[in-house]
Amino acid sequence: MKNLNLLLLLIALLLSSCAKIVDAPPQIKVWVVDEEQAPVTHVTIKLFETLEDWESDTNWIRKAETGNENFKVFLEMEELEYYISATKGQRSNRETGSHLTEPLQINKLVHVTTTIK
Repeated sequence: MKNLNLLLLLIALLLSSCAKIVDAPPQIKVWVVDEEQAPVTHVTIKLFETLEDWESDTNWIRKAETGNENFKVFLEMEELEYYISATKGQRSNRETGSHLTEPLQINKLVHVTTTIK
């Protein structure tokens, strides 16, 4: 009986070690600050795939509010470069801009800080 239990335990360990590891989609965490690097809350953040869409503020692919935090995490992203728009009332990051210089990657969380004026 002991040998059977030991054998079953070894089989269970072997099977669990063969479990497939699943890749996580890319994620991006956008932090919003002002010119003095102070946190800014209640900001609308939009993500765009092209500079043209960012410039015209059209065809955004993701949009979210930061609420009481000065950041927003976007999950389940594609492996693309993104242009980031951040606005709060009349303040925005239009002057400073925000753009990922390389595509997001599987299993990675990218942190981006954008400044609104």
